[in-house]
Amino acid sequence: MNRFTTLFGIAISGTILASNALGADPLRVCVLRFTSSSSAYLALDKGYYADENLDVKLNFFDAAQPVAVAVSAGSCDVGITGFTAGMYNLAGKGALKIIAGEAWEEPRYQFIGYVASNTAYEAGLKSIKDLPGHRFGVTQLGSTFHYNVGMLAEKYGWQEKAVAVLPLQSVANMIASVKSGAVDATALPSFVATPLSKAGAVKLLGWVSDETPWQVSGVFASTALISKNREVLQRFVKAYTRATAEYDAAFNHLDANGAHIISKDAEALFPIIMKYTNTTEEQVRGGMPYVSPTGSFNVGNIAAQLKWYEKQGFVDSGITVDNVVDTSFVSVVKDNFK
Repeated sequence: MNRFTTLFGIAISGTILASNALGADPLRVCVLRFTSSSSAYLALDKGYYADENLDVKLNFFDAAQPVAVAVSAGSCDVGITGFTAGMYNLAGKGALKIIAGEAWEEPRYQFIGYVASNTAYEAGLKSIKDLPGHRFGVTQLGSTFHYNVGMLAEKYGWQEKAVAVLPLQSVANMIASVKSGAVDATALPSFVATPLSKAGAVKLLGWVSDETPWQVSGVFASTALISKNREVLQRFVKAYTRATAEYDAAFNHLDANGAHIISKDAEALFPIIMKYTNTTEEQVRGGMPYVSPTGSFNVGNIAAQLKWYEKQGFVDSGITVDNVVDTSFVSVVKDNFK
């Protein structure tokens, strides 16, 4: 039994009691205010959900793991956010499944950046390889931010606790902590990391996509909703992937220097993304991750994530890819990132 069992056991009990019959109620989709969720915003704002006769309501969270709890408890119907240990445990207990993909940490696409506090930088934290011996802020233990550190440790052969990982509960707290020097470093989405670095508030050390590519986030739904309202979810995924195809045309193309090639059609999408993320046009221009045009996800990489989380004691042993994914909604990639 792992450290998340008690909390998520309560959430699963809530699943049994919650009704997933949608009726006239809106489909409750829970997300973070990240540019990675732009496809969800486009599908809502441009009427793609409505075209599928769906009434969708977005609910915003401050961290990814609570979204998984909310989906399993029935207070959210669909979650679109990062893949975390908590989500995998709930999937392993039969509460939810991944049905589509969202952001990929693909080389040359700058989504999550590593930043150091000015104090730590001046004291010698000049690069990602200097992280051992320093305090690193994350939302929760077992979060995507925590996994980023874990991948670095495996890549560079650091000892298990070489980097002190501190849970701060929200991205807002991570920002405040690294700016003040309460932590030495953290990882932040580019629409936050880049302007903070340009303003001199932090020092940018590098990008997750260049260090350790991976499938960072996706779409998941409760197994009760999948079994009772599969047709509703099929229409939802159809609208969502209509938006991922539009996102691909607008934001997935880079020039020789790695900058996004922004067309007039892409610029027309900025106001929508800015509205839902509370960002500026400059932040959006430099903060768009890679998103599969078909909404696919990488099952080989999900297997690697499960292996790491289990090794760290965050995920119960015996949870397999088959326990956590439903590959009937979108096409999937089977090979892990090279």
